[in-house]
Amino acid sequence: MKQQDVLKDIWLIVIWMIFFISSANAQQIIVINYYQEIPNKKAELTQIMKNEVINKFTTVKGLEWTKFFHNPTTGERGSVFLWKSQEDWDVYSKSNLRKELIGKMKPFLSDTVSSKSYPVHE
Repeated sequence: MKQQDVLKDIWLIVIWMIFFISSANAQQIIVINYYQEIPNKKAELTQIMKNEVINKFTTVKGLEWTKFFHNPTTGERGSVFLWKSQEDWDVYSKSNLRKELIGKMKPFLSDTVSSKSYPVHE
């Protein structure tokens, strides 16, 4: 085996190790979103969520799962997201898709959507 081939093989192993270590060390992030519906807009917000918002999350890179919650008595609503990494959440949180989805919900909310992220510890 030529020295050049050995160096190439070593280089490929190093690249693989860097990739493996960096992906293994990605810190999952939980994001909790909170928002308040306008009392007389409950039905409209529910329709927007079902028909135009929830199904868009299937295409978002790095999103592992989403759960939504709603208290019909108080109008409190929200969601919990599990992201593969802080980077994935950061990209989505600044994306046009997020702006679009919040824009669809905004006419039915009494305030803005607030979000807080937390690292996942096992």
